[in-house]
Amino acid sequence: MSKKLIGIYIIVISLLLTGLFSCSSKQETSDTGKNAEQKIVLKNFSMEDLKNLLKNDKKPVILINFWATWCGECRKEMPNLIEFYDKYKDKVTLIGLSVDNSKEAVKNFMELAHVNFPVYMSDKKLAQHLMVNAIPVTFLFKNGKYVKYHIGSYSYSQLTSDVDSLLQ
Repeated sequence: MSKKLIGIYIIVISLLLTGLFSCSSKQETSDTGKNAEQKIVLKNFSMEDLKNLLKNDKKPVILINFWATWCGECRKEMPNLIEFYDKYKDKVTLIGLSVDNSKEAVKNFMELAHVNFPVYMSDKKLAQHLMVNAIPVTFLFKNGKYVKYHIGSYSYSQLTSDVDSLLQ
């Protein structure tokens, strides 16, 4: 294959990729509904953010879920978290912390999965401080105090059972 033909292929592929990314960003900004805000908010979530949340959040139970788009168990768990949040959002704070390196991958996943709760990018120091060695892992807090953690995919029934016991 000639150098000229290779150059043309590179230009065509670049144009196609540019078109794909510009379409996806238009879709994000024009998207409305309960997921739109979460798609925009993918800032880092630090230890200081967690301390502030635990100190100032008005809801009695807080769940912090560490996950990643490339994690099969995390993907399996996500519909359970979405269903849980639909039912408990008035009583419980749920925050997803992605350990992905790519905000774009997280945004795309959130859109495809219709994630309905706030998701941030986890600060690496926060994950280290909480000794996150496996994902998914969910930390449960009651009245700002650590209660327990759950490693692995949380089933909906197990999640609601754990949270209901904390809400009593």
